[in-house]
Amino acid sequence: MSLVKWPVNPRALSIESMFNNFFDNDEDFNNSIKRGITVPAVNISDTDDSYELALAAPGKLKEDFEIEIIGKNLVISSEDEKSNETKSDNFTRQEYSFNSFCRSFALPQNSLEDEINAKYEDGILRVVIPKSPDDNMESKTIAIK
Repeated sequence: MSLVKWPVNPRALSIESMFNNFFDNDEDFNNSIKRGITVPAVNISDTDDSYELALAAPGKLKEDFEIEIIGKNLVISSEDEKSNETKSDNFTRQEYSFNSFCRSFALPQNSLEDEINAKYEDGILRVVIPKSPDDNMESKTIAIK
């Protein structure tokens, strides 16, 4: 192990600047949150007869969601825009808010696409993907050369 001299006087660095340097890293996981880009967390459960997705999206209405099957992917998206305007003799204040997300999930081969159902309640969007009772998933062993 070798010692490398710090290029800046360590006493000159404040705690705030050290944290700013750490959190300003573009590769930081939380960088998207700082920019206001958020994607709802999803829990996926595999039960005996279905796959269940629970997507946390509080403050939305069920009309805010769009669920589609595109190819072999289940796509869940939401988009909403709000504006607020206040006018007075001396000023006009306008505030806009735009929020959207899109999540895509590959559907397993044994899923019944025609029987997928969804329910939004208490800030949680629940999507149930029933499994086919005939689990004809063939398996094949590949020889390694």
